[in-house]
Amino acid sequence: KKVPWGAAGETMEVGQLDREALRQASTALACLSPECLSDLLQHLQDLDGQDVEADSLVIWSSSPQTPGRSGSRHLTRMPTSSGPVVGPRRAAQNEAQFLGVALVGSVSPPDKTSPCVSGAKVLSRPDFLRSLSKFPAELTIFERFAREAQGFLSSSAKSWQENLQDEAGKRLLAFIEAGKEFQGCEPEFLMQLLANHMVSGRLLAPGSILQGNAWYIVLAGRLQVESPDGLLLRYAGPGEVLSLENSLVLRAVRGKLAGPALCLELSQPTSNSEDVERWRRNVQQLRSEEREALERRRSWVQKVAVPALSSTQLLAGCPEDFLQLLAGQLSEEAFQEHQEIIGCNTEGDSMLVLLEGLVELRAKSGKQVGCISPGAVLGEPEALGLLSYRTATAKAVTDCRLMPVSFQALTNALEHPDTPQALKEGFQQLVDGRRKQVEDHKPLAGLMHLRADREEDVGANLLALRAERLPLESGDCWQPSSDSEACGPRLSLILRGRVELSISSATGPPVEFHVRTGSVVPEGMLAASVPSG
Repeated sequence: KKVPWGAAGETMEVGQLDREALRQASTALACLSPECLSDLLQHLQDLDGQDVEADSLVIWSSSPQTPGRSGSRHLTRMPTSSGPVVGPRRAAQNEAQFLGVALVGSVSPPDKTSPCVSGAKVLSRPDFLRSLSKFPAELTIFERFAREAQGFLSSSAKSWQENLQDEAGKRLLAFIEAGKEFQGCEPEFLMQLLANHMVSGRLLAPGSILQGNAWYIVLAGRLQVESPDGLLLRYAGPGEVLSLENSLVLRAVRGKLAGPALCLELSQPTSNSEDVERWRRNVQQLRSEEREALERRRSWVQKVAVPALSSTQLLAGCPEDFLQLLAGQLSEEAFQEHQEIIGCNTEGDSMLVLLEGLVELRAKSGKQVGCISPGAVLGEPEALGLLSYRTATAKAVTDCRLMPVSFQALTNALEHPDTPQALKEGFQQLVDGRRKQVEDHKPLAGLMHLRADREEDVGANLLALRAERLPLESGDCWQPSSDSEACGPRLSLILRGRVELSISSATGPPVEFHVRTGSVVPEGMLAASVPSG
């Protein structure tokens, strides 16, 4: 089936799109990598009065002025209830058919006479799938999305009522019946609720949020249930029923492998039947439990997460508000004695802050290389996006509690509009500095009698990514670290200048001497006897 998208012979000015504009224009494409978007750009066709396949994506160079709420992406022509999607206004049309999860009939094409439409481009679904086949990670995202949505929505149904009679609709009804919101309600009531009330589909790009008094059914993707200030309460997946009030919002999960999310929004029951009263009592109880859970989360953030973050070398000195934003996304994990926490050469994108217990570290060869205690951190380069694989195996010596801080959580906090620009620039300088250390083969290149060419030395490069630069001005005081500190023994390499060490003596005055460029300082050996340096 083809749809006419313009009068024959009509000339339309087509705006030029780059990959970022393409990502911003479409909810469906917002999660794609820059490389995949670049490939898609080669398949865009100008819209010039031609017929377009019904499952093609139409992208306007400027967003058409259509009635509705800013940022909202409705997928059906049925009436909608409260609860706007908060996010950038998208300039693409026909996204539900394009994704293969059309809801309750077709989405009407935009009014081509809209004064804000200056041109459009078309991306066919076959071209889209051909591009995805070159990028396995993105292909997996969209295959999972379609598989999850089609479990609840029949692609052949021509009406909402027909969908409810299909196997997919019956599966949807079973999930709703199992939800805590409708415990004790009769199946006939639920069928009437779905058949007779207003229903709309919501497609969300990663990071977009739903808010307001409404209830939703998650069909595909993953959502975060959180407070308006970003405090994560829990995650929700396909089949879950969520009843919101103004104290909570839903946010589509962001991250490397996060795709779009799809929800059904249903209007609130309004009759005064016994089932409606039972539903209202259930919802009231659930909201009371959620408020209590939020208070427990806030207490954990204040008493555990923020102090632990502020004690790390990476985040020490960061503003309290920033640490609150970051901590609100985190949770802790427990490991039993002798349980492996991370394995060498396994994928990883987070640093682990040890809250309680002892952890043993082993190299790839299996040799023990250290033991860390509460307050220590594993995987700082992974959290900064500099490494994607673990370089050591960590195993719990005792029962442990750890707090993962992922690259995505750190990125989300840095991208928050309330985060100071100076802090964002500081983290970028840190990342750039670590990369420069790899290029310069530092700190090992600063050692005496060591060859300068370390380009092919993987160990030297890993050391450069983990080494912390400590700039000292003339007259600054430097206190060596004890071997008993949380992160274990440390070595410092003097790359430039001289350091004067003063070692206390039990029988006389302190012994003072200079350490020059290229020297290695075993801090633990000096810490107990060096009052100042």
